[in-house]
Amino acid sequence: MVAGAREPVVSLVDRTLAGAPVGNGASLIPGGERRRVADAALVNGVAAHVLDYDDVALHGHPSAVLVPAILAQAETSESSGAEMMAAYLAGVRGLGGSKTSTSARGACEGITGLVQPT
Repeated sequence: MVAGAREPVVSLVDRTLAGAPVGNGASLIPGGERRRVADAALVNGVAAHVLDYDDVALHGHPSAVLVPAILAQAETSESSGAEMMAAYLAGVRGLGGSKTSTSARGACEGITGLVQPT
């Protein structure tokens, strides 16, 4: 998200959504500007994916989709790190049926070292 945050398409998406009232919004990364939760998730998701440096597993790029949405929602609901991790793992499972790694060897495989393909 940080690397792609200054790409022109990210600003374009943000400007397109700019008219919406913020309310109890979430932050854009890295600048900290506040947006509606769904808008922050979308803009940060574009930033996460725009340079194509995302993780590759499960026939897709789950972190570029999941992390921005989880961070935006967690910020407004004051979720714990454990709750965010549970949401991430549930999302990964939903996208491709991965299982949590239980072995020392498996802990170093898969998406950011957290899961491994089934």
